[in-house]
Amino acid sequence: TFSPRRDDPPRILANRGANGIDGTIATAYGLAAGSPDPVVLLIGDVAFAHDIGSLLSARRLGAPLTIVLVDNGGGAIFDGLAIARETDLYEQHVLTPTGLDVPGVAAAFGLHLLEASTPEELAAALAHGLTSSGTQLVHVRTDRAASIEARAAASRAAVAAISA
Repeated sequence: TFSPRRDDPPRILANRGANGIDGTIATAYGLAAGSPDPVVLLIGDVAFAHDIGSLLSARRLGAPLTIVLVDNGGGAIFDGLAIARETDLYEQHVLTPTGLDVPGVAAAFGLHLLEASTPEELAAALAHGLTSSGTQLVHVRTDRAASIEARAAASRAAVAAISA
């Protein structure tokens, strides 16, 4: 795993707005403002872009929140759909790259930016975020092709385990 070892189970919550992405950051800030425990938001780049205005709450609330931004170039959740095999159509009409300048966004909203490109860097960034005040933005760039293969391998392993 990518998080520090803990003795008690984490509390995991999910937001379900319009298509699951609207208001995600706002929800996390609300949870952070009302929780005595550290709050970590795991969010994709498209959902992050859809709720970017909620980052204005960072300065106003001052609530400790660690945002882990998984940046796969936009909309890779749809890579498993049949349309993804129609590469030209898929890339033109389905993928939604945000083109966000993440360091610029962090600076504009007064967020502390941490870049993580390895599991060790991610673990260190999470450990830092869990003990820091204010908003920590952990930017994790991922490779879409490698992610597709990892999900396919996990699916094959699950099928093999169930079928055994």
